[in-house]
Amino acid sequence: MGVIDVNQVPAQVLATLPGIDNHLAAEIVRAREDIDGFKSLEDMGGVLDLDGNTVEDIRPYVVFVPR
Repeated sequence: MGVIDVNQVPAQVLATLPGIDNHLAAEIVRAREDIDGFKSLEDMGGVLDLDGNTVEDIRPYVVFVPR
């Protein structure tokens, strides 16, 4: 798996990340649209109240390019 830009990819790509199921992927897309993108993994984790283990599991696979 390569690195993906969480602020750009569709939910089905987000669902390929460790610990991210289809439901959570859809929540990520809804939240990023509401706030016009996440600034960082910590930002996304806080907005979505993600478990710390989930945040650390996806850290190597995500970037957050400003929108």
